[in-house]
Amino acid sequence: MNKKIGLFALTSIVIGSQVGSGVFMLPQLLAPYGMYALIGWIVSGFGALCLAMVFVGLVKRCPKTGGPHAYVQHTFGDTAAFFTGWTYWVVSSLSSATVVAATITYLTPIIGIQTPSTFVAYELILLLSITYLNLRGVESASFVEIILGGIKLITLFMIPLAGLFLFNSTNISVEPALVSISGWQLIGKASALTLWAFLGVEAATAPAGSVENPTLTIPTAILGGTSCVIALYLLNSISIMGLIGRVDLAQSQTPYVLATQQIFGGNWHLIIASFAALVCLSNLNAWILTSGQVALGIASDNLLPAFFKKTNAHGAPYYGIMISSLIMVPCIMLTIDDNISQQIFAIISMSVQASLFVYLACAASFISMLVQEHKPWYHYEYLTTACAVAFCLSMIVSEDLQTLAYASLFVLSGLPIYIGWFCRQSTIVVRPTD
Repeated sequence: MNKKIGLFALTSIVIGSQVGSGVFMLPQLLAPYGMYALIGWIVSGFGALCLAMVFVGLVKRCPKTGGPHAYVQHTFGDTAAFFTGWTYWVVSSLSSATVVAATITYLTPIIGIQTPSTFVAYELILLLSITYLNLRGVESASFVEIILGGIKLITLFMIPLAGLFLFNSTNISVEPALVSISGWQLIGKASALTLWAFLGVEAATAPAGSVENPTLTIPTAILGGTSCVIALYLLNSISIMGLIGRVDLAQSQTPYVLATQQIFGGNWHLIIASFAALVCLSNLNAWILTSGQVALGIASDNLLPAFFKKTNAHGAPYYGIMISSLIMVPCIMLTIDDNISQQIFAIISMSVQASLFVYLACAASFISMLVQEHKPWYHYEYLTTACAVAFCLSMIVSEDLQTLAYASLFVLSGLPIYIGWFCRQSTIVVRPTD
């Protein structure tokens, strides 16, 4: 019998899903916004907590493997559930490709500058290794996540805490070119940048069938893990922005290496490069685990072909895991060309918007459940859900139409499967025998 994962491992998965390459990339991107960047973290962190409360309420009422699609199916039926599940699965798979590339990039100080084809080879080897780990079962993957999660937390608390001793408030300033923009607009732009760092707040709901006492363990892991992530992001952002001048920070591709050199000097950047790679590795492991469980959950509800339900001797959904990993390969291959590799960052932006569609569908499902339970309008679950919906809509409205159009392709990419398999399955009529 396969062992189930507990609170500690699940909390590590929540943290691992949210804390990845973004914690190393965002200081550079947020540097021009000054104090508005810190406000942006608070806004997106508040939105993440509201979304966490939505998923806490959903998983208490519907503790099923697969996550978002299960809640939508419960309230809106199979068609809405299919596109919700499909979008979530594609987003979780494609977004992970950027983490693979980031992991190898952060190892450059150690392995040296290589040819693009060599970097791609390293990325594919890394992807194969983490895929194999997840094929060993959810227990093995979660055990590794505990180890990597511990290293991650130590690293991301140690460096910023040391940096606070050298904090200089004059380093935090708004770029002159942005001074003419209103404060609300700057907060909106900063919030949009920080939002993708919180994607994965719902990751703990995906392996519900493999969790001990899911109605208690999952809510505790979601709220505890997300609160820890918010504190970690704020601490790191305040420390790095106060340690490094705005101009230097905005121009640095490796702000943590620069910060380490200012704090400790010497060749500590090599150690930090290793830790950064481990942080990304933890993020990748958590997302491959989630992707496999999502595919399993969707197929278990007859929304994907039956072969996605097959598991190996370790209880791992090997078709879901392997196909999720294969989806990443084309994006990884794009990094062989430096110009095309810039498109990967566009995938991140589109992934955020596609994820917001999923979150809104889940919020709508939760509201429907609350209405059926005759909850009074002033109940705290209504209020937190309303905040979550307002947050998602504000993020969608702030995005440009082109990105929204591309994000909709994540949803529409499921049409061939929906028409070619799902609709045909739904119209099968079992005739009585003569």
